Amino acid sequence: MTNKTQANSTRAKIEAACQAVVKALDQKGEMSFGRLRRETHLEVHLLSWSIGWLAHEQSIEVIPKGASFTIARKATDTGKGILI
Repeated sequence: MTNKTQANSTRAKIEAACQAVVKALDQKGEMSFGRLRRETHLEVHLLSWSIGWLAHEQSIEVIPKGASFTIARKATDTGKGILI
């Protein structure tokens, strides 16, 4: 596999992970990292990457909860899709 092919494959995996996260949050609302992982069945690294990307794109927010956090869709998100 060439570097370009590998990069495209990784990008596709992250895009699919982002879509799974958005779908889970839209359907079930705010949740912890652990619950989001159970709902999406994503590997930890893919879930982490997708949360980072979606937060960067301001599609989700990470909400501090004591020593932990929850993840939720931003109320102001326009739902125009995920830009990757």
